[in-house]
Amino acid sequence: MIRLSRLGRIWKSGEGRNSIRLGCRRGLVLLMIIVLCSGVYYIHTTRQVKITPVVNQDYLATLYKLLEGAEKEIEIAHLNFRYTLGTIAGIQSQLVKAAKKGVVVRILLDDEMDANRTSVDRFQKVGIDARLDAPNKKTHCKLVVVDRKRVLLGSTNFSYTSINKNNEVNVYLESRRLGKYFSDYFRALWKDSAQEPTLPLTETPLLRPFVNRQYTPLVTGLIEKAKDHIDLVMYICVYSADTPFVESSTRLVESLVEAKQRGVKVKVLLEKSSFQDWLNRENEATARYLEENGVEVCFDTPWKITHSKLLLIDDLAILGSTNWYSRDLDINHQVNLLIRDTETVEFFQSYFNNLWNLYSVQESLP
Repeated sequence: MIRLSRLGRIWKSGEGRNSIRLGCRRGLVLLMIIVLCSGVYYIHTTRQVKITPVVNQDYLATLYKLLEGAEKEIEIAHLNFRYTLGTIAGIQSQLVKAAKKGVVVRILLDDEMDANRTSVDRFQKVGIDARLDAPNKKTHCKLVVVDRKRVLLGSTNFSYTSINKNNEVNVYLESRRLGKYFSDYFRALWKDSAQEPTLPLTETPLLRPFVNRQYTPLVTGLIEKAKDHIDLVMYICVYSADTPFVESSTRLVESLVEAKQRGVKVKVLLEKSSFQDWLNRENEATARYLEENGVEVCFDTPWKITHSKLLLIDDLAILGSTNWYSRDLDINHQVNLLIRDTETVEFFQSYFNNLWNLYSVQESLP
């Protein structure tokens, strides 16, 4: 069994890294795979898309490199900025350094998180444009966009525990097309975070970004088309057949059962918290429903937070900031990504398998 500690070494050593270019000439798409020391590239016109999985404790180094390379602007929409000495102070220093060299830095944080008010004041005092979102919405995104062409998104919050301790799933992208999409999304929130952003559909052959209310219909439709397997890692997963306001998450959970009944192999890994009893009640109730209908379920250990939001459907991977519960699906601002690239999907499949093997074995111990 490959331990989770190997995941970081696998990524850093180059396994699972992939960079993609897509190219066409005179209407004929030419797909070229060139194996280089840094990964795999696909050529398509002049656009290049680089995809790098960023899991667990690989996040901070990736973030630092992203911020250090900023030339014109940094746009951040995040749930929180919980200042602590060390990790979060270091991120703040990187942002201040960028602002001092002339980079425009804008930061949008959720207004419900107490630490964010202090952080906004601190940023404003050093000349960084920071603000809180509208009270009627929660900005649950974990989004960083640099120069409208480089993007870091996923499940990691700006907190010491999330960055240094948790199981987390993110992806780093280099793409002018996708960078513009996520930058436009940020700018819509910056202009008026009380509203739902309306963005034109953007998609490449291997990647599709999707946000906010697009999650439930897209993911439900993909689950309904599953043929071989579905693997889910989810921090919060709510099922309640009798509660109207959790219809979206209930529908997603029911679609897993329907897939199982069609013969699809389904596995679900959920968080078991050491400090949030309500989360445990919801996840345990969902687990009972799934297990009663033949779906395999296991939990992580209470001393390890599994904050990932990762869904694998056959040869697809879906990741982002969205939990399977009503507020995340029906109200909160979220950013997510559908990935069709084979090597990236295989990386995340290995990530899931390692988590599953680790925690399912631990659950079986007396």
